[in-house]
Amino acid sequence: MKKNYLIILTFFIVLTNLQAQFIFIELVDDTVGIEVFDNNVTELYSNDEGLNTILQNHNVNGYNQLYGYLNAAMYQKTTIAFCNNCNVSQLIADLNAYNSVVEFAADMGSYGYVFPNGLTISLENNSVGTYEETNDGLVITNDAGLNQIFSDFNVRIMEYLSLYDDYELVCDCDAALLKQELDNYTNVIASTARLDGVELLSTNEYDIQETKVFPNPFKNNISIKTNSQISSVILYDILGKQVYSSNSLYEFERFSFSLKSGMYILNLTDTSQQSITRKLVKQ
Repeated sequence: MKKNYLIILTFFIVLTNLQAQFIFIELVDDTVGIEVFDNNVTELYSNDEGLNTILQNHNVNGYNQLYGYLNAAMYQKTTIAFCNNCNVSQLIADLNAYNSVVEFAADMGSYGYVFPNGLTISLENNSVGTYEETNDGLVITNDAGLNQIFSDFNVRIMEYLSLYDDYELVCDCDAALLKQELDNYTNVIASTARLDGVELLSTNEYDIQETKVFPNPFKNNISIKTNSQISSVILYDILGKQVYSSNSLYEFERFSFSLKSGMYILNLTDTSQQSITRKLVKQ
């Protein structure tokens, strides 16, 4: 599976001038509460009547499946609700109280689509901080300090993604605060990144300008998220010498691990000949 960490959101709504509020919803089961769409009506619904009642009571006018996690436990369990000028805190409280269907609900604010309960992390040493078991809903690793952080933030999923040599974490917490804690635990954690993505509208026209490259600066691998079909990946050093060329984002992400520390210029071109340039810093 290619590492796009792409979140696909198909909105069948018309945005108003009011500020949009986005509420993240993780489902208990990937078959209950998922999005269904009736072409005969304008509203978006889930396939669970109880969840629909909550959404309708809070004037939610958009409900969509959300993709971004690569681990199997989360891949099809995440959705997003959209509302304008609703009581977000009460909506979240009602959703979390409906715990037969909703595992976790949190505010995503009115900016972008950042998973509020997920991170990716890389370890400094692949033998320290590795997953051992899940006990009473909490992840246990072979490092006591990391276990304490995971306990403090209720980290309940840690899945190794072997193709990329990193882990996805899922917590019942504010992932931004968890990230801060892990970033300070430098003897075990090499790098962390939030799981976020771009909105994909119901159209076939994609904008390469929405491409995200992270983390930057980076220590190990770079990650690239885009909803464009990339046809060319070229990397130059600071003197303008070409050091890499490919048509595969996946191969470039793997190659980035071998780069020496320094500044680079990345050029990406898609199949419609749109291109972007990004400055990269390898620490």
